[in-house]
Amino acid sequence: TGSYAGNQYNQMYLSNGSYFFLAPETSPEAFAGNTRSSAMVDIDLDGDMDIVANQFRQPPRVLENTQNKKQHWIKLRLKAQGKNSRALGAKVTVVTKAGPLLQQVSGGRGYLGQADSVLTFGTADSKLVDVTIVWPDGHRSEHKGLATDKQELIEQPTE
Repeated sequence: TGSYAGNQYNQMYLSNGSYFFLAPETSPEAFAGNTRSSAMVDIDLDGDMDIVANQFRQPPRVLENTQNKKQHWIKLRLKAQGKNSRALGAKVTVVTKAGPLLQQVSGGRGYLGQADSVLTFGTADSKLVDVTIVWPDGHRSEHKGLATDKQELIEQPTE
């Protein structure tokens, strides 16, 4: 109260295809508050991403993703050789029926934020996917026909 920081408010933008728009004030995502950091993580282990928003001088707020689309997903935990065992920097491509998806393993994200090193991919109606990993040391591995709706541990092959 009385500080510049106390007068800042959240702005949540929602996606509609290729457009972004400010969330209506009545939507749960547009709660009044002053978020200082947020993290996307699958808290309830159902394959969709939830948001934990840390508030200025308030308790954290959890936004649970309760969509009911029955879409498929896969989570990938990588274990690299050497000191970088969490594979930070690895580039992962998951190929689904709809096309390729790309993510990079990261340890941090945003101001005061932290990223989960487990990568979550929404695979729509694909029950099997092909995965290609470019490991931090530049080596490449391919993993064909992985089943969705579960978490896979992939260890870097020794070459």
